[in-house]
Amino acid sequence: MNDPVVVVGGGISGLMSAWYLRRDGREVTVIEREHGEAGCSYGNAGLIVPSHFVPLAAPGALSAGLRWIWSNHSPLSFRPRLSIDWARWLARFRHACTEAHVIRSARPLFELNTLSHRLYQEIAQANPGLGYAHRGLTVACLTEEALREEERNVAMAGELGADAR
Repeated sequence: MNDPVVVVGGGISGLMSAWYLRRDGREVTVIEREHGEAGCSYGNAGLIVPSHFVPLAAPGALSAGLRWIWSNHSPLSFRPRLSIDWARWLARFRHACTEAHVIRSARPLFELNTLSHRLYQEIAQANPGLGYAHRGLTVACLTEEALREEERNVAMAGELGADAR
């Protein structure tokens, strides 16, 4: 069964799906409503980082979100509106912004990110012109509070098996 496949969305998930389908001999068409560098993959700056295992719904995210609310490039970008659906979403998000949620989500996110990283390395080896470079990640903190938070993240990353310092 080698029916043609249509992938909707030219972000990282759509393109990686298309790549693996083509590798397996499928005919693939990718449909993207914008140009290639637009969409949900735009804001990640091309980073593939297993160390980003803290979910968006974490303590402090709601207050940060209120500061980010009007930026199209923030990690929490939306246009608030008066609707019951939006109010329900906001209530669920607020309820999820707990340390327990972070602890529950950290391992699955780390494993998913680690697998994604490994698969991307595989793709880069098969396509030397891709421009992949393994360089690590440096985080600069502007406040003592941010530094303490990053120190906690480094400790948790180490517990998950990451090489983090």
